[in-house]
Amino acid sequence: MTDLSCTVAVLIVLAYLSTVADSAYVCDDPKSPGVNGIPEICFKKVKTGGLMNDRHRQSAVDVVNLFRALIANQCDKFKSGKPKSANFRKIRYSCDLEQRVKFKCPANANDDFKTSKTVFRSIDIKYATSIFYRSAPRIRQIEIKQGVNGNQMVSGPLSETMRFYLNDAVEIGCYLENCHDKLYFACTTGTEIPTSDPLYKAGTRCRSNKDCKDTGYPICDMEFGLCQQGDLPYICRSPKSATVRLTPEACSDNVDTGSLMSKEERRFTVEAMNLFRGFIANQCDAFKSGKPKSANLRKIRYNCKLEEQAKFECPTTPDAKFETNDMFLRIIMDTMDEAKRTSIFYRRSPALQDIEMNPNRVLIGNFKGNDLLSFTLNEEATEVGCFLRLCHGKEYMACTTGKRFDWTKPLYTPGNRCQKNADCPVPGYPNCDTEYGLCNLFTCKFSDSSLTFDACNDLRRCSEATDKAEPEKHFCQSTVIIAEQNNDNTFTVKAFGAAIGENHFLTSVSSEFDKNETTDLYVIVGGGRVYPLRAAGVDPQMHYGDFDVNAWQDLVLVKLAATSPFKFNQYLKIKEVGSGLQDKSLTVRLHPEGMDMISILLQPDDECVKTFYQDPFTEYVKNSNMACGLDENNKGTKFLSGAPLADVPLTDGQHTLYGIRSEQSSDPEHDNAFLVTKLAPNCDWLVSVSEGTVKCI
Repeated sequence: MTDLSCTVAVLIVLAYLSTVADSAYVCDDPKSPGVNGIPEICFKKVKTGGLMNDRHRQSAVDVVNLFRALIANQCDKFKSGKPKSANFRKIRYSCDLEQRVKFKCPANANDDFKTSKTVFRSIDIKYATSIFYRSAPRIRQIEIKQGVNGNQMVSGPLSETMRFYLNDAVEIGCYLENCHDKLYFACTTGTEIPTSDPLYKAGTRCRSNKDCKDTGYPICDMEFGLCQQGDLPYICRSPKSATVRLTPEACSDNVDTGSLMSKEERRFTVEAMNLFRGFIANQCDAFKSGKPKSANLRKIRYNCKLEEQAKFECPTTPDAKFETNDMFLRIIMDTMDEAKRTSIFYRRSPALQDIEMNPNRVLIGNFKGNDLLSFTLNEEATEVGCFLRLCHGKEYMACTTGKRFDWTKPLYTPGNRCQKNADCPVPGYPNCDTEYGLCNLFTCKFSDSSLTFDACNDLRRCSEATDKAEPEKHFCQSTVIIAEQNNDNTFTVKAFGAAIGENHFLTSVSSEFDKNETTDLYVIVGGGRVYPLRAAGVDPQMHYGDFDVNAWQDLVLVKLAATSPFKFNQYLKIKEVGSGLQDKSLTVRLHPEGMDMISILLQPDDECVKTFYQDPFTEYVKNSNMACGLDENNKGTKFLSGAPLADVPLTDGQHTLYGIRSEQSSDPEHDNAFLVTKLAPNCDWLVSVSEGTVKCI
């Protein structure tokens, strides 16, 4: 069928994605545009009075953005030479700020009219050009020098103006008045104006939308090198699938299906599926039936276990059936010369100009490729796996998403593409890929490179699994991950915990997350929901257990901040009666291939004494509030401090919480051993510090 490379459509960001040189912006002193003196209501919406008109307002915005661009593009006309670049956001005008900065003329011409904490003030003569440009410093008079910690310092005439322009604000409002036969003006960004260095923090100007990390400012203005607000502009262009050889490669370290799929083939398969989802989300106008309705779709990623499910044996004869059904997309394609071979999924994809949908989003006609389109746009699907082999001189491929699809039904549910993270309502998919307009899965990784799996994905699978008993799913839904967010929107797992109430969870003092209020932290619930635990305006309460070897209390009770936007929907009740000797405990286990929820036997006291005998830091005390257990190996043991241990016998159909994993043994011969803090002896403490909110049963 038609090669996707022959279609007229691909999701791609407008010219903003192309690369420009640092000198793309003209580097010269700004020239003040002419403005008339006729006052106007602020952009026909807000009446503030004064002499401002919309050309004045725009010139105030333009001059600030111009100076930010001169830095971002490393203009070489400054007195100090070429400055360090930076990643700035583009400023816009605010009528509300204009209203806020409104003033009355000083009683006398000699009265002070100077810049204050948040308001920039100046006086100039009357003239028919923009006062904001005339008040700007000359580039050749400005000295910007390297300071400490990558910050820049400024000196020279009107350096105060530079601090106002380069403040990290995103809005500006100004008020202009005729006072004592001169023009007085005041501007504010609503933020404090720095009175000393640093001027700005060095960085890299944006060259594409991907360089704009603030989800509210997703577009890179390529001329200015500044990130700006707005809907991402999209057009439809013709993609070209890169050549890819039939090179069998293992899907992952622990999954080798024997498929002829290479890693590149897998990547192109995912890429093609997401492109088609992007065509819909961004209403590509190249379909035969015209511009489609948009949708809020999730981004596909590859799953090696699904590749195993798609595995097949060659049909016995060339004419034997190899057809698509409601679970598997099946494809047969002619082989190609190795030097010219392209991805089979791209080759099999239909051309957009051949695709026609009725108003109900049902495909019209039984053209070859409608099964692939239905498979690709199945909104229940979030992962794909494919198996490829040569049969009877042709390429045979089977793919599955693990979800049923039906090409006789509507392809998708209409909605709005995501523009920001807040537009992604499905748990587990909170990040908006602003290029594609698709909600993306977040990833939780470890600082240990040998643990290559996604902990949130494994916990989410357990929380949502249809093949697990409700008590086990409830345990997973109540398991908490404490994490730090990375620049690429992934998360690094720092510790685990257990939700024990709507506003409380337990973890351990020995867990490795920052407890000293210096780092933003996030709490991830059931692997699918992520919320700030400690950030600007969000500050949890932490109650620490008292250290006593005989009454082991490696516990932190965390109460969510009153300003926290969430509560725990699922949580574990605490068992007031201690478990018997050698009762099994359900807990979390890490190994190089993934994370499991399994039942383990805690060790008898005598064995724990032997296990911790050589530990230089911890003495194991028999008949105390501590217990101990063993992991299969030491991979991940230190990361599991704070994780829950629940009883296997069920109370009211749910597990109850028995203990919290504590610190790892420091004995090199027993570094897969860990301590446990029993909770039954600590019930009084929990009730007390939670002011009765947390109870034991």
